[in-house]
Amino acid sequence: MAYAAHLAQARYVLEALAPRSYEPGGQRPGGWSRRAELLPDARAALDWAYSDARGAELRPPLAAACARLFVELNLLEECRVWAGRAIDALGDGLSYHAAKVELLWAFGHAAMFTERNSQQCEAALRGGLELAQAVGDSQNQFRLLSRLHALYRRTGERKRLLEVARLADTVAAVIGDPAAVARAQTYLGVAYHLTGNQRLAREKLEAGEAGDAAMPDLPIDHFAYPRGTQIMSCTNLWLLGLPDQAVEVANSLTKIGSNPDLAMYCAGLCFAARVYRWTGDLCSLEEAADRLADYSRQHGLGPFFTAATALKGELCIARGAVDQGVELLQPALPRMLADRLELYSGSATIALVEGMAAQGRPAEALSAIQARIEAVAAQGDSWEMPELLRVRGELSGRGGDRLGAEQDFCAAMELAERQSAISWKLRAATSRVRLAGRASAQALSDLSNTLARFTEGSDTADLRAARQLLQTCLRPCRGNLHAHYCAGVGCRTC
Repeated sequence: MAYAAHLAQARYVLEALAPRSYEPGGQRPGGWSRRAELLPDARAALDWAYSDARGAELRPPLAAACARLFVELNLLEECRVWAGRAIDALGDGLSYHAAKVELLWAFGHAAMFTERNSQQCEAALRGGLELAQAVGDSQNQFRLLSRLHALYRRTGERKRLLEVARLADTVAAVIGDPAAVARAQTYLGVAYHLTGNQRLAREKLEAGEAGDAAMPDLPIDHFAYPRGTQIMSCTNLWLLGLPDQAVEVANSLTKIGSNPDLAMYCAGLCFAARVYRWTGDLCSLEEAADRLADYSRQHGLGPFFTAATALKGELCIARGAVDQGVELLQPALPRMLADRLELYSGSATIALVEGMAAQGRPAEALSAIQARIEAVAAQGDSWEMPELLRVRGELSGRGGDRLGAEQDFCAAMELAERQSAISWKLRAATSRVRLAGRASAQALSDLSNTLARFTEGSDTADLRAARQLLQTCLRPCRGNLHAHYCAGVGCRTC
C-alpha cells in the first residue's frame, strides 16, 4: 500500500506540474492556479523517488518539474541541489531529453545566484541550449539564452552578451510570442547599455518596457516571463543625464514585493543603490544595502551578500569612514572577482581606490585602477570606462602628473560624449576644472556647456558640485543667468 500511495503522489505531482501551453501574449488557457500548494507533495515525491529503486523511471521528469517549481518559489539552493543530483544520475546519454533540458536550465539559473558564476554553471546552460537547438525547441532555446544573458552580464563578458541578445532576438521572432519579443528588446537594451551605447540602449529598453506593459498578467512560469524589468533603466537614465527619472525607477525597484523573483529583486537593489550613490542619496543607499544583505542572507544568495558587503564599504568611504570602508572592501572585492561578479565589482573597485588614496597609499590605488582599466578593456567597449579614466586622472593629478591627468580627463569626456553618457562627461569636466582652475578657459567652457545640457536633477550631488565650482571660477553669463557660466572673453552668448 505504501508503494502505491507514493507512486500515486509522484504521478499526481508530475501531472500537476506538467508544462503548459500559452496563447500568444502569454494568456493561460488553464491549469494549476496555486502551484505553491504543491511544494510539500513535490518534496515528498522527490524523497521517495530517489530513495526507492522502484521510482527510478520517474526521477528525471519529476526532478525537472520540481526544479522549475523551486525556481518559481525562490528556493534556489534546493533547486541547485536536486537539479545537480538529477543531472549527475542522467549521465551523458540522450534519454529523458526534455527533462535534461529543464534540469540544465534550472541548475544553471540556481547555481548562478547561490554559488558563483562558474564554468560549471555556464557549461550547464550551454549544454541545455545545444540540446534544445538539436530538436528545434524554440521556447527552451529562449529560456536558456535568457539565463546565458544573465550570466554574461554578471561576468562582464560583453561581447558574448551582445551575441546572446541578438540570438535571443532571432529566436523570439521565430516564436512570434509578444512576451518573447519584448524580452528580447530588453536583452538588446541591456547589452547596449553595458557596452556604452546609451541612446540605442534607451530605445531598446523602452520597447521592452512597452511590451511588458501590454501584458501585465503574464504568469511567472511563462517561458519569457520578465524577471528583471527596468533594472538597468535606472543606470541608463542617469548616464543619459536624467537623474530624477533614474531615481524614480530606482525607488520602484526597491519597493518590497516589486519583483516576485527574489534574485532579480536583489539585482534591482544593487542597481538602485548605484543610482543613489551617484546622486548623493546616502540614506537610500544604506537602506538598499541593508535590505540586500538581509534578503541575500535569508535566501542563500551568496554572491549578492558579497555585493551587499561591498556596498556598505562604499557607503563608509562616502561618509568619510575610510578605514572601515577599506576594511570591508578589501576582502569583498577579491571574492567578487573570484565569483566572476564583474557587473558589481567596478563601483567597488573605484570606492576601494578612493579609500586607499585617502589613506595615503597612492601607488596601490593607481595600480588597482590601472588593473581594472586593463581588465575592462579586454572585454571591449564598456559603460564604465569614462569613469575609470576619470578616476585614474584624479590619482595622477594628485601625484603631480598634471599632463597625464589632463589626458585622462579629456579622453573620459570624449568617450562619454560618444556614449551619450553626459553624466560621466560632467564628472570628467568637473575634475578637469579642479585640476586647471581658472587657467584653462576651454576647461571652464566645457564644464559650463555640459552642465547646461541637464534639464533635471539640479539637487543631485554632481550638479551641485559643478555649479559651485563654476561659481568659484566664473561669473554668471549675461546671456543666460540661470543655466550658464562663462569667462566673459570669447563667450558667444555674452
